[in-house]
Amino acid sequence: MFSTPTVAGDLIIVGSCNGRIHALDKKTGQVKWNMTFVRTASKSQFHGDPLVADDAVVIGTDGTIGHHVYAFDRATGAVRWKYKVEQRGVASNILRLGRDIFFVTLGNNELISLDLQTGQRNWAFHAAAMKIRFSGRTWLGIMQLSAQV
Repeated sequence: MFSTPTVAGDLIIVGSCNGRIHALDKKTGQVKWNMTFVRTASKSQFHGDPLVADDAVVIGTDGTIGHHVYAFDRATGAVRWKYKVEQRGVASNILRLGRDIFFVTLGNNELISLDLQTGQRNWAFHAAAMKIRFSGRTWLGIMQLSAQV
């Protein structure tokens, strides 16, 4: 497991690199619910920390297939919505600001904003890394390519 456990009421929620997310009773350690996203020959991995937002748990996946941001019902673990992420998945923890969530993708350097309730995309900011050589040193930077609303 690479994600940091998150406490939400009586639950401890944690994602794992084997394609599972677990919700445990924080007093007894008993499994309240878990979801598995392992497929034949490939799997999705939960490396980021779960975000608890009201009665939902939001977490992104990375791996060789099935790159998504999922919103689970906090009490039951049922999938409320999922958002398909292009190329390799989610590179960051997911942050919340009001009714929106924000995350960064791995393969195509995007900052994406989604509506927390529906999982619909609000906008995406596309960036690319560039190298600048100055005084014998290489510096990395970000340059804006485009923004989509």
